Amino acid sequence: MKKLSFESVAKLASHLSLTLGAFLFAPLSLAAFPDTAVYPWEKSIEVLQNAGVVAGYEDGTYQPDKVLNRAELTKIVIESIYDEEEFAEAAENCFSDVQATDWFAKYVCFAKSEGIVEGNPDGTFKPANAINQAEALKIVLNSFYDDIPTSGDDEAWYQTFLDEADYQGMFYFEAENAAAHEVTRGEMAYFVAWNLDDELEDQIAYEDFTGEADYSNDTFGFEPMTADECYEDEYFDEEDQMCYLTCEEGDDSCEADQDEFDSWYDNWDENPSDHAEGEASNEDQNVIYSVEGDQITYKETTGIPTIKVGDLWENTEVHQKTWERVKKVIPAELRNRIVEYRLFTDGESEVDAFVVPVGDPENGEWAVAVDILDAEQGSTQEDGPFSLVLVHEFAHILTLNIDQMQPGVMVDDETDDDFCAPNVTLSEGCAKDDAFVNIYFKKFWGKKMMQEARAAVAQESDAFYENNAEAFVTDYAATSIAEDIAESFSYFVMKDKPTGSAVKDKKVQFFYEFPVLVQLRTKIRASLQ
Repeated sequence: MKKLSFESVAKLASHLSLTLGAFLFAPLSLAAFPDTAVYPWEKSIEVLQNAGVVAGYEDGTYQPDKVLNRAELTKIVIESIYDEEEFAEAAENCFSDVQATDWFAKYVCFAKSEGIVEGNPDGTFKPANAINQAEALKIVLNSFYDDIPTSGDDEAWYQTFLDEADYQGMFYFEAENAAAHEVTRGEMAYFVAWNLDDELEDQIAYEDFTGEADYSNDTFGFEPMTADECYEDEYFDEEDQMCYLTCEEGDDSCEADQDEFDSWYDNWDENPSDHAEGEASNEDQNVIYSVEGDQITYKETTGIPTIKVGDLWENTEVHQKTWERVKKVIPAELRNRIVEYRLFTDGESEVDAFVVPVGDPENGEWAVAVDILDAEQGSTQEDGPFSLVLVHEFAHILTLNIDQMQPGVMVDDETDDDFCAPNVTLSEGCAKDDAFVNIYFKKFWGKKMMQEARAAVAQESDAFYENNAEAFVTDYAATSIAEDIAESFSYFVMKDKPTGSAVKDKKVQFFYEFPVLVQLRTKIRASLQ
């Protein structure tokens, strides 16, 4: 496998200056380009800029959306890897439309001799054509990596390069139209910078993409369901690859349940959820179960009961039934993160549930706590079925687990927004570059908004939400980024995809960019049925 050494970065400056227009050489740590601030591939461009690779056009811009042609990208890649003496004499009439006198001839002909490019069946290279993603991936990956296999007989010629990008963990753009997508200068920066070396790879491997990116290298390992996984009262839908409840003719109870469920989906958002703002007091009674897989085992009862709940503290049947409700919103693939199940109460319609990390933070273990009174009464507050709350709580585990946080980083003061910069700072730690909450932070929040939300909570003021009502699905979402992403995730799971252009709609649409989350949504909805 070929990997470019960091020392090779300096060589990129010359070809970018000559190939991509009126570029200027750049010293290290320059200010960001004015047209790349909050740009999806800003970090990749910044890495190249700070490495002395690019400084932009004479007007100071980078023009990240400008499309490259085939000759330009070939020159970029060849000069980034090979020494001048290796390709200096390579110019020849290697394609019918590439003459030895062309400025790009030595790069194209050398690439052909190295097996990096092959040209078209008619013997042309078409150097001035805009380069599409299939062609770009072939040039980039053939240059950086050895022994990429050919595509199968029944596959498109470029499929092997999409597969190699997946294998390397490198995103590509517009997964549904990957071959035809024309590559821009911003995307070129991502492809080149990502492949430079391991030191850079960790910093820029995953970016906040617009459009559909391929997120097939997920960390959850979801697999489509099979018919064997269906219960006796379920049928298997081949198209959805999911199990659904079926009602026998004349089974009024079953049909009533389905009607109630359908009505819930249609109307639940009229009554948003009320997520826990903190844990119940340690002085209150807690019934604690240990969790292993799908099973719960009584562990202990702590505290003193301060609220009368009848026999609910001792009613293990109710405890088990409530646990079954928790299981419905947490797929088995992720349920092993939960090691403790707690039951508490603070009375009706206060804190319904919460989740909290337990034990050694590096183990990534969580406790789920449920208000037994609210759960047993189906939540008498006007917020719809209690499952709403549980979906919200699951979103915290999904977005704040150790796969999403940088390992070994403890945050002493979550109000220090610069502690994890440029990533988001949370009480759970510093988010990884590719964490859902970090991408969400860069898309929708930023440091200034974090500070405004925190100040509003401290002052018990509604002003922040009222001034930004179009940005949040509920007023509770405006209290913090952790609650915002969890509330938006609840809307993603429970409702149809919004078509509006308000920020709150875009937040829900955000989750559809991740196929693994779309599949998770399908599983939860099917389980709740």
